[in-house]
Amino acid sequence: MPMELILGAINKTTNKYDNLKFASKQYKYKCVSCGIDITYRDGAKNFPCFVHKRTGCLYYKNPTIQQLKKDSMMLLQSVIEKNKIQLYKKCSRCNVDCEIFIPDYQNNYSVVLDYNFIHNGQNITVDIAYLDGNNKILCLFNILTNNDLDRETDYEPCYNIQAGELFLMPIWKNDKLQLYSDKQVICNNCN
Repeated sequence: MPMELILGAINKTTNKYDNLKFASKQYKYKCVSCGIDITYRDGAKNFPCFVHKRTGCLYYKNPTIQQLKKDSMMLLQSVIEKNKIQLYKKCSRCNVDCEIFIPDYQNNYSVVLDYNFIHNGQNITVDIAYLDGNNKILCLFNILTNNDLDRETDYEPCYNIQAGELFLMPIWKNDKLQLYSDKQVICNNCN
């Protein structure tokens, strides 16, 4: 594998997804793909990672595009629920980063994977929906891989995120995951 992939696992105590950023030796984990127990290595000698205990599952060695996308979706769900996300769009004129407001997660909110809804009479599926306590859409996300065509959306607020931003080289600043939507805006200074 040319690069180490930053993949997560299911925390057996919380039954929730943990990315390497939040993993700890104090917890036991199971594989996102096959559900078999795995070991967390904290990276004292090498790169931190999860490894299988003798199994045929290749999730942590050679994951498929679909597995990488699913892991990316689970990471995004996790950081929204932990209020650990900062989302940006680039200004199309000056190339400055413009932060997009994402409401803080509350106990009655939900983050749903593979969300279906009706828009202009059509059934639409998005990878992730962030919903308030009344199931009102706060924002929607699509995770794009190299196999995906750019998803044009006329429903707002929907943001397309490149999967590689989540599992190859995620950018963490002030303990928050920084992501960039492919949609551009015109910032207040250029407007």
